[in-house]
This record gives sequence, structure tokens and C-alpha cells, in this order.
Amino acid sequence: QSTCPDRTGRESQRKMGNSSSASSSSSTYFDGNGTTPLHPAVHKAITESLDCYGNPSTPSDQGKRAKAVIDDANESIKAHVFGVPPECGSVVWTGSGTEGNHTAVLLSLLQDTHASHTQSTKKNKKARAKNPPHIVTTTVEHPAISKHLASLEDLGLVSVTRVKPRGGEVVVEDFAEAVGDTTVLVTVIRAQNETGYLADVAGIAKAVKAVNPRCLVHSDAAQAASKVDCRVSEGGGLEGVDLITVVGHKLGAPKGVAALYVADSVSTANVEQGGVLLKGGGQMKGLRSGTENVPYIAGMGAAAKEVAAGLRYVPQYRRIVTRLLAALQGGLPEGIEAVFNCGSDSKGLPQTLSVGFRGAPGLTSGHIMRECMERGVIVAAGSACDANKKEVDYSQILKEFGVGAEVG
Repeated sequence: QSTCPDRTGRESQRKMGNSSSASSSSSTYFDGNGTTPLHPAVHKAITESLDCYGNPSTPSDQGKRAKAVIDDANESIKAHVFGVPPECGSVVWTGSGTEGNHTAVLLSLLQDTHASHTQSTKKNKKARAKNPPHIVTTTVEHPAISKHLASLEDLGLVSVTRVKPRGGEVVVEDFAEAVGDTTVLVTVIRAQNETGYLADVAGIAKAVKAVNPRCLVHSDAAQAASKVDCRVSEGGGLEGVDLITVVGHKLGAPKGVAALYVADSVSTANVEQGGVLLKGGGQMKGLRSGTENVPYIAGMGAAAKEVAAGLRYVPQYRRIVTRLLAALQGGLPEGIEAVFNCGSDSKGLPQTLSVGFRGAPGLTSGHIMRECMERGVIVAAGSACDANKKEVDYSQILKEFGVGAEVG
């Protein structure tokens, strides 16, 4: 799994005095799906905003300056990532994509169409146990969604239908069939974090709402926002989607900041005073409590502008990935075949090459990764979120996409 190297990012790391500058200057970084270097424009925005030390919730001049920084970032990410004008929807700034995903799920459970499930009376608790809100998802989600839904399901708070890929693809029609009258949410990852597979979330949203117009659609776009069109406006890659999670460190901003787009179609009437997931002072229109991280929000607003500018290179990235795959196949010994895990380059992220090898018994992703790193090429053997596991089993995600265990 790898993405095209970011030369600007490597230069910015050296300018910032990275302690490993000697090694980074002699290596090529291809793990942009794991994280990205801080973009110079983002570094500049963060540094400048450090002088805005006021609390953005206060009416002081310093507070107003800090609030203006947040407002500018809201407008930037709406315009450049989500493709909507400033007055449309809301942006909830979070500390991570995981928090954004969890907030989106909880918001879906607080909609007017299923408000009875949010009440704590004894009668409603019994009703909820018999007929919990229904959520539809896939078997190839990031753990921030899959594990959260499993936890809610274990508690009896929701029922979950998990749609499996067919023929290596997430099929739109399967979601229309899975949705029912009690379905409050369909959540589908836009770009699969291990393979780069692109799901047609806009098509899924259209099909789902034709069956149940009240059902919300969420997409974890953490891996997609810096690489493909994620606009919710007409013709956009996420047209018709109600809730979208994007993550700072995947698009040239720092770790520790993310954003959840909340469309006007999402009701917040049943959100208890103080927040959805984090309750307290009621910042961000009462959706997420906690004093805002002004510098990091400023950085993500700056990153959004760079994302929009970089999307014009998508065709070029696709050509590079196609050439890389051809070079791999042409340079392999007889009897060994390179297997592209997305099926074909048109189905995956334009900057991502997720590849395995058939016909090489005993070859593992760990072997390949170590050989690459010894040669100064930084790649990944799976999700960065699984890196702390003592033993990494054969990827469940690859199994779901139909890639056999014989592929190294």
C-alpha cells in the first residue's frame, strides 16, 4: 500500500528541523495513506494563529480574533472540500476521525424519526430493546466505524446489517435492499484505508433515499478527502451524503484535528444541551463541547485550500500508478504475478497502489516492507491503526474483497 511521494512535505520536514532529517532526506516516503507531512502553508497558518490566544467563546477582542480564525477555516473546508457555500451545513471540529465517526453515528440515533429511542423512560427502554434503530454498513469499514457499531450492537442499542462486497466491489443495489423503515443510518467508507478501493457513496445515497428518505447517509472520507472529489453538491463525489468525516493528518494538517460535516438535512433538535458525544460548555452550536483548538483548526483550513489545488493532478497520478503496476509485473521472475488488490486502477484511489504477489510461497507483506525500508523506500503493509498488534493476521479486509491467502 503506497502513495506518490510528497517532495514538498519532505522539504518542509527538513526546514522544520526534523530530528531524523538525515534519514528522511535519503529515503522516499510512499506511506501517504498512513499520514502526511505538514504542508508549508499549514505550518504558516498554525504559527500565525498562535498569536490569537483569546477564547473564541468570549466577547473580548482577543476572543473575536480567535473566533474569526475558526470562521475562516469553516468557510475554507466547506468551499474547498465539501463544495458548499458558507451558509450551508455545519462543521464540527473534533480531535480525530474516530471521534468524528462516533459523533456521526450518535447524531443518527437522535433524529426526530427515532426520537423515542433517545428517551430514558422505562416504556421506551422496552420498546428500544424490542425494535432498536437499524444501521447499515459494510464489512470493509475502518475500525473507528466497525468496532463502534459492534459495541452499540452488543449493548442492544442498535441492530446492524453488514453488506459484503461482491466480486471485489461494494454494490449499490445491496444497500437499497438492506434499508428498511427503521433504518436511521447507512455508513460507507469512501476510500478503503488498506486497499484504496473507492465506493460509489453518492450512488448508494441516492439508492438509499429512494427507499427511505428519512435515512441519513454517512461516509468516512478520511482517506479520500485529499485525493478525490468529496463535494456534496450536485455532481460531487459525495452528492447527497448527510455526514462526512475528514481527518487533518491525511491531508497535510497536523494529527489531533478532524472535521465532521453535518448537512442541513440532519436534525439537531434532540441533541441534549452541551453536545452529542462530548458534553459540557456547548461549543460548536451545541454539537461538541470543549474549547476549540484554534491553531490546528486554522491549519486544517489552510490544508483544505491545498487539497482543492492538488486534485487537478489526479489524472497524472493515475497514469503513474498504472506505470508502476506494469513495471512490477514486467520485472518479476517467471511464475510470480503481481495482483492489484482493487481489481483495477480505475476502482481505487489515484495515488494508491495496493499490490500482492501470487506464486511466491512464504512471501509475506512483512518481508516486502522490510526489504523496501532497507532500500530507503517507506511503504506500509496494512492499516497504520493495526501497527501496534503483536501479531498481524492475514488482512480481514483483503479476505472480504476476495483476495486469497495465497497472495503475499
